[in-house]
Amino acid sequence: MSTHHEAQLTQLVLSHLPSTATVINIEGPLPRQAIYIGDLTGDEIPEISVVYKANEELYLMVLIFTDQEWKVAARIKGHGYGLTLMISEPILYHDRKSLLIGWQIGAVHSKLSIYKWEDGEFIDAAPEDLYYSSIEIINIPGISGGNQTSDIALWIHDTGEAYRVEVIGFREGKFVPAWDVYPYYLVNVVQYYERKTEEHPNYPLYWYYLADAQYRAGMLPAALQSIHKNLLFQNPYPTRKEIQQLQSKIENIYKHMGGQTTEEQIIEEQIMDKQVMEEQMMKKRIVEKQIVEEQKQFIEQTATSAITKRGTSLFHMAEKTTEGTKWGYINAEGETVIPLQYSEARDFQKNGLAVVAQKRKYGLTKHSGEYLVEPVYTSIAPFVEQRAIVTVDEYYFAMLNEEGEMVTEQTYPFISNLAGNRSVYSMETTNSNTGSSVIQYGYLDSEGKVVIPAQYEEASDYDQQKAVVKIKDYEYALINEMGERLATYPYYYVGNYSDGFLVFKETASGTYGYMDERGTAMIPPSFTGATAFHQGQAIVNTSDVYKPGYGVIDKQGVYIIPAEYQDIRDLGEDRWAVGRTLDAKHPLSLPLYAIADRTGTLLTDFLFSDVSEFIDGLASVNDQEQTYFIDVSGTPVPGYPRIEGSGTLTVKEDDVIQALIDQRLFYVNRTGNVIWEPNKVISLNGTYRVKEAKYKPNPNYLVYYPVIEGMPDAISEQRVNIRMKQLAEVKKVPLIEEKEETFTGDYDVIYYKKDLVVIELNGYHYTIGAAHGLPTKIHALIHLVTGRIFMLRDLFKAGADYVKVLSKRIRKIITDDPAYSYVFSESYQGIKPNQPFYVSDNALHLYFAPYEIGPYAAGFPTFTIPFDEIKELIYKEGEFWKSFQI
Repeated sequence: MSTHHEAQLTQLVLSHLPSTATVINIEGPLPRQAIYIGDLTGDEIPEISVVYKANEELYLMVLIFTDQEWKVAARIKGHGYGLTLMISEPILYHDRKSLLIGWQIGAVHSKLSIYKWEDGEFIDAAPEDLYYSSIEIINIPGISGGNQTSDIALWIHDTGEAYRVEVIGFREGKFVPAWDVYPYYLVNVVQYYERKTEEHPNYPLYWYYLADAQYRAGMLPAALQSIHKNLLFQNPYPTRKEIQQLQSKIENIYKHMGGQTTEEQIIEEQIMDKQVMEEQMMKKRIVEKQIVEEQKQFIEQTATSAITKRGTSLFHMAEKTTEGTKWGYINAEGETVIPLQYSEARDFQKNGLAVVAQKRKYGLTKHSGEYLVEPVYTSIAPFVEQRAIVTVDEYYFAMLNEEGEMVTEQTYPFISNLAGNRSVYSMETTNSNTGSSVIQYGYLDSEGKVVIPAQYEEASDYDQQKAVVKIKDYEYALINEMGERLATYPYYYVGNYSDGFLVFKETASGTYGYMDERGTAMIPPSFTGATAFHQGQAIVNTSDVYKPGYGVIDKQGVYIIPAEYQDIRDLGEDRWAVGRTLDAKHPLSLPLYAIADRTGTLLTDFLFSDVSEFIDGLASVNDQEQTYFIDVSGTPVPGYPRIEGSGTLTVKEDDVIQALIDQRLFYVNRTGNVIWEPNKVISLNGTYRVKEAKYKPNPNYLVYYPVIEGMPDAISEQRVNIRMKQLAEVKKVPLIEEKEETFTGDYDVIYYKKDLVVIELNGYHYTIGAAHGLPTKIHALIHLVTGRIFMLRDLFKAGADYVKVLSKRIRKIITDDPAYSYVFSESYQGIKPNQPFYVSDNALHLYFAPYEIGPYAAGFPTFTIPFDEIKELIYKEGEFWKSFQI
């Protein structure tokens, strides 16, 4: 604004102020007058807002231009003694901005007002208790409104540089916690407190707020680690009881998950795993270790034991049924050997055993289909060194041998896979000085016997009969197989022993370097991230946050591959995959990879969206259009198939090639002919069918959606199928993919009876760089004769207050059932008239979206209410009830 216009504006404002009034300044690095010009009424004509002081009181005045002159539309008494904020944002409405005023009421606290124009006057729509020390207005695509309105992040000062952070949004007429944007925004809070814990590792309050932020962002394993760190202090913050309550909530979430890992949770854990591997040892993450092992087995389909030893002749497969997806096994000819009967099934391992699941419990099956171990465990990891780690009673670990016998005499809070005949285990022990309870780590042998009692704060896997353990802060040790110290290191962090070197970090705020086992620094600290050496080379990182900075060094610290890449992977067989984002306008987009040899020479251009490890000279790659094999020179291999779509190929026994392409598992031979592929049609009966359709407009958008056939009325059938596409998010999207966003969608028929089919549609939105994506779930309950898609109200009698009754029953479940202790009780305000739901033979099932009433990791909190408990409300003569009840 020109000086002339500023003078005019000031004169206009002053002409409407009381004679003794003065316009105040907004506090900040650049103080400015508290005058704001912007459209607040939605008429596209800007208003003038000003905060002034008169008689030691603050007032807000709003001027409106009407009838060719400026008039006072509002004069509102303010709060406090100063101003810290004066902006307008679309907080309450997507098409109209509200005026946000921060009234300073203390040295580090302000009260927030949010003024809206309604019925000819300005009204403060903010709750009375809305306070902040620092504030951020954010617009992040979330579940509850996309980028239509903005949300508010409130940083509320506690003590020192610690803040309690709340993110609120305006939803359905009131301000509520904006759970849907937490996974995006809470990443910032986590990073803030990670820096604080590095700067002040002995301040328990920072560990508490880090754990709280990780918990609310869905980073549960990391939150458990931070809680554990806090509890080690003699006086943890805020109190030991409150911290243990938070720990209990997280543990109950895992119990609620029942050991299951949905696809969304798998993706989330893989992202988190990649972040954590650069800086922290994995052994201390009590649950994450087990989940990651299972994820690799299920998603990547590359169990080493099943690849390296030929002769295993059964292959797991999955098909959609009227009761969801079921798993079984086929032979090399594609013939079914073990029929569809499992809720999950994995590759047979070299010992002839495969992990399978029934009703959320895992067991071991043999080639005959006979159980070696009945499905009784919460999880079973792959066999390593002839032993498999299992979880018992939801949250305790044990060790099995290949006969299915438990070799550990008791269960433990954590057991890792064997490495060099040693397995890390944890025990809860009592600190002799403080009397407080702490978790410490030791080692078991392959017979489950304790060879080194639990006594360490951290413990790593053995490599060449040596392992690194943490004794206490700034004291690590290298020990032999019997626990004898070989060396001691006075550093903030020491990584695993590998290839004769150890990664170390002198202080919390320092960088990473490498030392030999005697503690002599061989490569001075200069890296923001460093991995263990393997065959004389190691991946290092020199970047901050998202700036590319990955490279490869040798043992002299000389760069073999310059530190300029977004990602680098060790592919084995002397090959690296180096990743680079080619679009400078989208720095967070997924990289494309080139193949490099151990001298750093690029053998290919940046062609591949994904590259698997080399096995016997072959690696699976995809270029977003096709998936195929390359050799160590990066050249496509003749004599193997090229398959349309993105995914991975794995050579199995008898020249069978397992293909996981566009999220579908099938098998082909060397010429590309299909040996077996899953069904694309679910026959409900002799008349009705559910057919699979695919929509993939670009490499980052993939949806499988159902098409119903056989309905008696063609128009009703067409209407239903149009609605299915809408619910599945089959919509017009750019043919050129959005660089920083991905979406996948799929479906299952989970119930069919008489004239009713229930279809579950699942989706997963992921913005590159977020802690995790946001899952969606919708159930369509379809009358196959009339085409009607039922709503919850259709189940009940006219006038029945089903919302009140069901809300009360769910409240009782939340209160009485410990399995639901993870629910944010203050967020549960009852169900909506159109609450998401589905039915089974004897019960109604109601569910909520992630973050709606619980943390992200809890998934979709679901409550089952038997029909017998609400039979007085049900309209048993109605079309809905009769559609599935005989």
